[in-house]
Amino acid sequence: FLKYYQTATSRYKVHSPFVFDFVENVLEDKRTFYAFDEVEALRKLIYRDKRSVSMATNQPSNIKTIARKHTSLPYCCRVLFKTIHHYKPKTILELGTTFGVTTIYAATAALDRKVFTTDASSSILNVAKENFKLLGVANIHAITADYSNALDQIEAQSIQCLIINPAAVTALDANAVVHLIAEKGMVIVTDIQNTEAQLFWKSLQETTQGSLYNDSYQMGIIWKNNVVEAKRSHTLIASH
Repeated sequence: FLKYYQTATSRYKVHSPFVFDFVENVLEDKRTFYAFDEVEALRKLIYRDKRSVSMATNQPSNIKTIARKHTSLPYCCRVLFKTIHHYKPKTILELGTTFGVTTIYAATAALDRKVFTTDASSSILNVAKENFKLLGVANIHAITADYSNALDQIEAQSIQCLIINPAAVTALDANAVVHLIAEKGMVIVTDIQNTEAQLFWKSLQETTQGSLYNDSYQMGIIWKNNVVEAKRSHTLIASH
């Protein structure tokens, strides 16, 4: 974290209007939205859940162990919520539902739209569906599917917001991901401090052209923006 903090840029040093808008209206937004407390209470329940589930590899484990490894941290989830709330993407797809914490943050930021989510494990996805019902979040459409196969079924340049969680990164090809994103759409990679997610994030940056990158400590966002003439990268942090 210290290394990140020393190299990060706050709003006082940002010159790009687009990046300034992101810092000002997302990173600097200190509001606690109505959904935050409910989802964090759910997280605590999940972290104590000892029930057994099968992962996509058919390897048995328990819910709390998987959740602690693959669930995005609270700060990352809040930035995700505020990003979706501010930019209002119409088509939202998440890869790597796990137990639905990140999904619920995304869905409660977009209550007038459907959020599509997929996980490779039906056992894990069934638990996520229980959590969606528990919190009364009805705008989520959950599908069990292999991540790469799921992407094959999606029309090119049709996704405005693609959320990629650590559970999905090892199964994805950066070129295939970028191909699906609409112009001015975004790819959000959560928990980029995770080793596998960090490797995928770097691969994604190398693949995209004419895009803007924001590293916000725990997550990376790429905007596929046709008005950006060259690759631009910003490592950002809130000013206080």
